[in-house]
Amino acid sequence: MDINTAYIIGSDIAQSIIDSTSGTDIVEALSDNWTDDIGQVLYECKDNYMSYSPFEYTAKEFNDSDDPDAIWDAFENGFNDRVILKMDSLKKLALDTVQDLMQEVLDDMEENNTESYDDMILDCTGWVEIGSLTFDPARILRELDPVAYREGYLDYINCIATDSDEMEELEEIKDKIERS
Repeated sequence: MDINTAYIIGSDIAQSIIDSTSGTDIVEALSDNWTDDIGQVLYECKDNYMSYSPFEYTAKEFNDSDDPDAIWDAFENGFNDRVILKMDSLKKLALDTVQDLMQEVLDDMEENNTESYDDMILDCTGWVEIGSLTFDPARILRELDPVAYREGYLDYINCIATDSDEMEELEEIKDKIERS
């Protein structure tokens, strides 16, 4: 085994791990709080990969070489260089995934909170009485000025989203990705 071959093996293993890693994998690993950056995710995958066959045969070749320390260093350098080379694309993949998840949360909130928005309008203004008739203020706004109703509703959703634990967790993951 020579240093060049060990370097290539390290680089190839990194590429294989990168190719099989999805944005969802990265986001899940970061959300589980067992790691703080994308590089750590990949190094954990490498350690896992190295603990199974057929890598043990490669490890034996490394250890049986004339200078095993230099061979292992070349292997690590190959892995590290590939990770550094691909880090921007991994960050983009993970950030895109987080953005998609955040949009899903917002879409879900948007679909499921009209009732609470209507209740908030009622709490703020009370029932509208005209003569002996009583009207729901949210319905009045929705029917007479649907654009104003929609704008108010979207503002309401944004306020809820900033208080959402799920959105807060996704923001933390986004920050971890950006720091990677």
